[in-house]
Amino acid sequence: MKFKFCTHDPYVLPEGNYHAQFSLVAEPVSNTKCEAPLRLTLDVLYPLPDNLPRKVAKTYCTDCDKNNDLINHLSSALQAEVEALLDEHEMLDAKKLIGRRVDITVEHVQTDGYDKPFVKLAGMFPAGTFKLKE
Repeated sequence: MKFKFCTHDPYVLPEGNYHAQFSLVAEPVSNTKCEAPLRLTLDVLYPLPDNLPRKVAKTYCTDCDKNNDLINHLSSALQAEVEALLDEHEMLDAKKLIGRRVDITVEHVQTDGYDKPFVKLAGMFPAGTFKLKE
């Protein structure tokens, strides 16, 4: 098997708007302040800085009293599709998100103790919201 040996950090991304696609659903490895964390990773489709693969990830809390970010992002981005993703118990199977396209906004947040800014997934919108060139 051959593969491209990438030396860039795929999670470094300039601020801006992007077309993206859900690519991974996982439990985060880091310690979070909720009982049921969920990490969603999106592949950036375009525009791609330097034509190199880029990703954005965010850890959400799925606890009923702490899941506002998750609900807001998914409801905004997948408006008509959210109900179709729910089962008969009103539970969402996060793996059904994989492959779905959305538009995202990325912001940088400078935090103490780090020499480069944190790349923040600031917003999710329906695919095609942003008119971007490939």
